[in-house]
Amino acid sequence: MLSILFLVSGLACQGAIPNPEPVKQPAAWAAEREKAQRESTPVAQARASAPADEPLEHSPAPLKDPPAPLAAPKTQTQTPTPTPTQGASSNDVVIARVAGESIDVSELLKQWMHRDPADVFQQVNRLVANRLVGLESARLALVPDEAQIEQRYKEAVDDIEKAIQKKYEGVQLDKFVDSVLGLDPLKYRETIRSDARRGWFAERCVRAFVLQSEHANVRLIAVKSEDDLKQCQAELAAGTAFEEVAKKHSMDSSAKEGGRIAPVVKGESPMGKLAFNTPIGEVGGPQYEQGAWLLVKIDSRPKPLEGDWKTVGAEIEKSLAGNQIDDIEYKQWETAMQKRYQIDLSPILRLVGEPLR
Repeated sequence: MLSILFLVSGLACQGAIPNPEPVKQPAAWAAEREKAQRESTPVAQARASAPADEPLEHSPAPLKDPPAPLAAPKTQTQTPTPTPTQGASSNDVVIARVAGESIDVSELLKQWMHRDPADVFQQVNRLVANRLVGLESARLALVPDEAQIEQRYKEAVDDIEKAIQKKYEGVQLDKFVDSVLGLDPLKYRETIRSDARRGWFAERCVRAFVLQSEHANVRLIAVKSEDDLKQCQAELAAGTAFEEVAKKHSMDSSAKEGGRIAPVVKGESPMGKLAFNTPIGEVGGPQYEQGAWLLVKIDSRPKPLEGDWKTVGAEIEKSLAGNQIDDIEYKQWETAMQKRYQIDLSPILRLVGEPLR
């Protein structure tokens, strides 16, 4: 199933841990001995020596929770920066200084782009997707369920803590973030909570788009080899139910659900075409896509939903309870949003000195 790219907290990647409830002053960091250890780290010493008018930053500011309902994002006003020293242009944000000489954000981005351009664009795409979710949530007048969002936050924290415990037994989230990552645990928790909140909104934006479009309810069988494909076709021809063949042979995660995947929107994608070129109740394919042979069965093509969240919300919630968002569904939404809203990535290309294409 889909792990929506812009919803995953960086904590999981760095091995941090969490407790369900935010803590104002965890005992772990109140101890004088640990406080002294922290103050002796290179990060703490750098903070102490940084100019008072411009603190040394080593991580981006945490994202604030969006209002309820989530509003369209506003353009932030950039805080004026002090006159940079040699090595930084007047438009760059200084991220560090060495012997009084500035290192600016464009240098960081140029180095990052040179070493791992795919990761740079992945992170930019996450930020773009966050904005798209905000715009769509506002357009749909989506009303958040705060209890569900809080539960998602607690589950995310629990998952992160389990991951950290595998490497740092007995170490809690707040202590790990504070002592190992050198970040503020409370602000880190804000980011986890914001991720959980965006995830809740994103799922409903994606499913609303699909159910309000011309779509088909589809079951899928995906196999790697031609021999496996022939075996599936033989069993189907012999009268075995599509669902049973999917459970037995399909390599897709939908196998346990009898091959049932998220609804497929009518369009120019291979799956979009296959879902609408196959008669209801019949099997379509085979079709080779991304290293797998695909067979599909079309269960139905419901009438698209119409209206805002008050009208369609209950139906969307029911749909999500029965079937989570998957990669195909998300990609359909992303492609449609790129057509609906103007997206311009030229600023980052200029920052790193790349020619515009």
